[in-house]
Amino acid sequence: MADSPVLNDETPTLDPTTLEELGLLDVLHRIDQGQPPDAHSRPLRDRLVEAGLAQLDGDDLRLTEAGVERCKGLRHRVAADAEAALVLQEREKAGQNEIAQKAAEIVMQAEQSQA
Repeated sequence: MADSPVLNDETPTLDPTTLEELGLLDVLHRIDQGQPPDAHSRPLRDRLVEAGLAQLDGDDLRLTEAGVERCKGLRHRVAADAEAALVLQEREKAGQNEIAQKAAEIVMQAEQSQA
């Protein structure tokens, strides 16, 4: 991860999945399920074929091996983004608990010093 963008020396960040990638995943998944893009989506179909992600088989549109692999890769990325979001939420919650605990300790110390 040495090439990851960095906010500071301790916090590497990853680019989240873009809407374009999510849209591509949706289209590839639909094609894989036998639901090709609508007739008005001919330019999209043509781009997928030109990019080698899909191929025409008569009137049917099917994923190529590259399309299947791209679909798998996007699924893994979306799952990893979701997992990372959960980890960050857990860290934030742990940090908030630590702050609350320290605040409680300070209050207890202040009360003890006043007594």
